[in-house]
Amino acid sequence: MAKHNSSAVCRSRKKIVAALVIGLLLVAVVSPGVAVFLGPLGTTEPPWFVVASLDRVLSSGEPELFLVTPSQQDAWQKHEAEPIGAVYLRRLPESGQIVALDAVSPWLGCLLKYDVGRRCFFCTCHCHEDFDLDGRCLGSNPSPRDLDSLDVKVEGGDVIVRWHEPGENGLHRKSPRPIE
Repeated sequence: MAKHNSSAVCRSRKKIVAALVIGLLLVAVVSPGVAVFLGPLGTTEPPWFVVASLDRVLSSGEPELFLVTPSQQDAWQKHEAEPIGAVYLRRLPESGQIVALDAVSPWLGCLLKYDVGRRCFFCTCHCHEDFDLDGRCLGSNPSPRDLDSLDVKVEGGDVIVRWHEPGENGLHRKSPRPIE
């Protein structure tokens, strides 16, 4: 009788071990597929995009407009290179450092132009919305904040900018100006 009981225990242990092995194999096979499928949904870090080659950025300190035109591929589809925004790049004459400002007005979202004679940015929709070379509001500018700056790095002769969509919170957004 004891012998019969020990063989039943042995069979049940084998079943438990077999179930554990099968479970581990299923997890090992299924989890990478789930990670690939759900991976793009968990992306929270704004992406970096090559905007220009370093030799195209003027050494005079004058800002120049560059389009942000990435070619992206996620787990589901490839997106052809289409402009998703624009930035002003400026090389500081003293240090050679590259500075990037969003080329969209923080007030109503219009594209900004650079006025060489006045050395400031102005809104193409609203003639009295001006910003200095550092992106600060000038005069009676109705904008609620200064221009948004973007992270920049130079790698292998390329200027790379960390892009954000207009209206995204966080990334170097300026605080609202105090009401005067």
